[in-house]
Amino acid sequence: MMNFNFRNLCDFLFAKRCKICGEMNEENNLCFSCFSSLKHLVLGCKKCQQPLSYVGKEIDVCSVCIDKDYSFFDEMISAFIYNEFLKKHIIKLKNNNDFYLSDVFCSFLVKKIKHMVNSSFIIAPIPLHSLKLYKRGYNQSLILAKSVAKQAKIICIHDLFERTKNTYTQANKTQKERETNVKDAFIFNKKYKLFIKDKTILIIDDIITTGATIFECAKTLKNIQNKGIKLLSIGRRIK
Repeated sequence: MMNFNFRNLCDFLFAKRCKICGEMNEENNLCFSCFSSLKHLVLGCKKCQQPLSYVGKEIDVCSVCIDKDYSFFDEMISAFIYNEFLKKHIIKLKNNNDFYLSDVFCSFLVKKIKHMVNSSFIIAPIPLHSLKLYKRGYNQSLILAKSVAKQAKIICIHDLFERTKNTYTQANKTQKERETNVKDAFIFNKKYKLFIKDKTILIIDDIITTGATIFECAKTLKNIQNKGIKLLSIGRRIK
């Protein structure tokens, strides 16, 4: 019979632990506390992810988006509603090199899109300006894009877009100021023009607030293709 103390040691060493806090867990790689602290976005408007009580063939857009021209993308998909818990760990991912969090968060995003993804899908990150990339050392959106690509088994193109304008931080800016700040900040890498033909493009960012940044990036494709463009994020800030 196995020694009781040795068995307890094995249980301790090899037990599954929460990928966020390190506490022991039973399933899904997260403990109950961390799992419940993430505000999962289940049903949301197809264009802005504002939570809806019902989504069907005839009702998939909220009353605000129905009057807006969002023809430059097909739909927006987010894993979570942005809250303080998610904010804390996104900051860790962005500023503390805690890359392991990307696989945790992206696993929930992949679950939401796996029913639609196939070999014709391509994922690309929102790019950082070269000066910001040099200062930070990495692009957190690229880390997320690579994680989704690996889990969903699709192609990731890191340089599908280029950020030509070193914009100011979007924090504390109004909707109009955000739009002005990122106006003409991105260009499409034309070497991929033929490659993306008939492909579905997934553009990913960590958090979508007003949508100004990811919308502006998506618009660079409007003269190349006007369909097959989906916007992804880990968290969506809801008003």
